[in-house]
Amino acid sequence: MQAIGARIAVVVGARTVLRTVDGGASWSRDYSGPQSLHQVDFIDPDHGWAVGDTSLLRTVDGATWAAASEPIGAVLTEVHFVSVLVGYGLSGRSGGAPPSLFSTVDGGLHWRSLRSPVAPVAVTANSRQDLWLAGSDSLWRSRDGGATWKRRLAAVPAPSGSFAGSGYGARLQAAGAGNVWAEFDVGQGAASQRPWLLYGGGDGDQFECLAAFTGSCPQARADGSYPATVSAVSTTRAVLVENCPACSSPHGVVSVNLGGATQRLGQVAVYGPLSLSFGSPSTGYLLAQFRIDPIVPGSGQVIEITRDGGRTWITASFGTPAPHA
Repeated sequence: MQAIGARIAVVVGARTVLRTVDGGASWSRDYSGPQSLHQVDFIDPDHGWAVGDTSLLRTVDGATWAAASEPIGAVLTEVHFVSVLVGYGLSGRSGGAPPSLFSTVDGGLHWRSLRSPVAPVAVTANSRQDLWLAGSDSLWRSRDGGATWKRRLAAVPAPSGSFAGSGYGARLQAAGAGNVWAEFDVGQGAASQRPWLLYGGGDGDQFECLAAFTGSCPQARADGSYPATVSAVSTTRAVLVENCPACSSPHGVVSVNLGGATQRLGQVAVYGPLSLSFGSPSTGYLLAQFRIDPIVPGSGQVIEITRDGGRTWITASFGTPAPHA
C-alpha cells in the first residue's frame, strides 16, 4: 500500500490494483490481471510502478496500467523512483538468482546494473544521488548515485539462540533530507517470535535503535513479537503498528522520533498488519488480514484509515465480501 497525500491511496495484491481518490470513501479496481503484485511505488498521483510475479507494471495517469521493461535476464522484486525518469530496483531474491542492483533513467524502459557493496536485500533513495542499500546485517549509503558506497550502520546485532546464523532481512524507507528508516528482521518465526530492530538516522553520525523485539537492543521502546509495520511520516518521525500474531488484543500504534520520546498513540483492532502508509502527518492507511472485532470467516483483508495521526481508526467499506488485496 502507498498513500499519495491525504486523499489518494493505492493497494496492490493478488491480480489487483485498488485506488481511492477521496480519502477511502470509495475505491476503484484499476487493474485485474494474471499476476500477483507485491509492491507499489508512486512519486506523484499520476506516475507509479507495481512489481509483479513476472513483470513490472507502470502508470502515467494513475489509473491505467501497462507492462514496463525489466533488466535483461532478471525479474525485479522491488523498485523505488525519485522522479518520473530516475529509479532503482532489485532483482534475484527468488528462483536462485543472485541479488542484483539496477538503475533506470527513462522511467523503467531500460535498466543498467549497478555495483553493490554487499548482496542487496533492500534499496531506497532520497534523490538521484542519495541512495541507500541494506545487506543482511548492514546499511550502506551512496552520495553519487551508486558509484561509490560507505557503510553507515555496521553494528546490526546478529540473531542469537535459536535464530543464530539465520541473518536478517530488511525494509528501507527514505525520509528526505538525507535520512532513512531501516527495519531489520530475521525472516523466520519460532514460537510466535521473530527478532526485529528499527533504526532511524542518516545525515548525523549515529543511527538510533528506536524499537525492537530482541535483547540486542536494550533501548527498545515498542512491543510486538513480529516485525512492526512502519511508515515514515517525516525526516525525524515514523509511525508503527505493532505485530503480535499470538495476541488476540488490538495492536498498538506507536510514534517513534529521532532524538525524542516514543509516544503510544492508540490501538487498531486488526489481526496481521501487512502494510502502513501515511500520506500526511494526520492521514494514514493500514492494510491488515482482518479485524479482530468480530472475525468474519472469508472476509479477506481490510483497510483501516486514520485521520488523527493514528489515535483512532475506521474501516474502509468495499461491500461484502471485502476484496482480497
